[in-house]
Amino acid sequence: MSFHYKYGGSTAKRTLNCTGWAALASTIKREDKGSPAADRGTMLHTCCEILEDEGIEYEELLERKVTYNEQTITPELLEEKVIPAFEALEDFIEDKELTTVITEELLEFSEVIGGTPDILAYSQKRIACADYKFGDGVMVYADNNDQMFFCVWLALDSDIFKLDLDPSTPVDFAIIQPSDKREETLDVWETTVEEVEAFGERFLDAVVIAEESEPGENLCGGDWCKFCPGAAICPEKGQKAMNALKLIDNKELVAKDTDLTIPVLDLSKALELAAELDPWIKDVRAFAFKELEAGAEVPGFKLVPKRATRKWVDPEGTAEYLKRKLKAKNAMVSTVISPAQAEKVSKKLGIPIRMKDRTVSVSSGSTMVPESDKREAIANQKDVSEALKQIENKDET
Repeated sequence: MSFHYKYGGSTAKRTLNCTGWAALASTIKREDKGSPAADRGTMLHTCCEILEDEGIEYEELLERKVTYNEQTITPELLEEKVIPAFEALEDFIEDKELTTVITEELLEFSEVIGGTPDILAYSQKRIACADYKFGDGVMVYADNNDQMFFCVWLALDSDIFKLDLDPSTPVDFAIIQPSDKREETLDVWETTVEEVEAFGERFLDAVVIAEESEPGENLCGGDWCKFCPGAAICPEKGQKAMNALKLIDNKELVAKDTDLTIPVLDLSKALELAAELDPWIKDVRAFAFKELEAGAEVPGFKLVPKRATRKWVDPEGTAEYLKRKLKAKNAMVSTVISPAQAEKVSKKLGIPIRMKDRTVSVSSGSTMVPESDKREAIANQKDVSEALKQIENKDET
């Protein structure tokens, strides 16, 4: 694992937009215990690094039982995450005709600025940076990605590319994120060396302000607050919460033919605030929980045991007992495996199965996303109604 710098790629966007975050975070005593999801991501990163550096077969990762903390590679993770990610990287390198690939190179600008890009690559014509994202919660894209800008800027400063670069030299950012939530595993965006160097100047200016800031100064809320260690005690976030409560103001909309008054609500602004405050609310609750666990007093709150639920002391023994007493059909529940699981079992056992005409792709419903999301919007009720009217008008003519 690389050294953890105060200012790095994962915090680049936050540093540019909220120069006071580091000073505020320094006031909190925190233990970085990690999480199963983060550990899994690290383990999957390691698998891809081994594939790139050693050129081994995919199955050898299973034989080696690549592990980080308690997270170990499994056949499912190999099929669903590692193979799609590594193949996307190979496609990217081939498509851009990159001749040299560098993995997990520790780069340092100063004692407080540095990081380890997942993949750096170059040819005589262009340079590139690729980053693996193995989470399924937040979809990440390459377009104007500050983390990618930071990594390439760091690489340019280190002269790792060993090239005479022109300001107009193309720079490719590639985000590799195998997930059912996105249509394509690979997302690529192009910029130039000139734009990367301009980013570096802005970033260094922000770090100067950050290093001179006192706790509570130069704070600015936004989507960069996600994962900020100081978010739970941030006065800027608290003010945003107060603003959210004031969204329903004194303006009123009077419904026709009734005495009913409806408060005016700016839904766009409310949704932006909700998206920003959701992670903060979780941070506040988690921080307060830890404080109570440590013995601190939080007026108005206390810790109590969760509701107890009954569980079998011996599930296997109980299953046999219930099958004798109630019969298996009444005591046990079974369901058919999913199409994806069936394909995996078929491949593992070497038994071909016919999938044609046996499956259909059905959406579980619609979900609300920012307008910047690359998926096409579905037709709403108004669109459908207008389309039907147009059809009716054509029929009448």
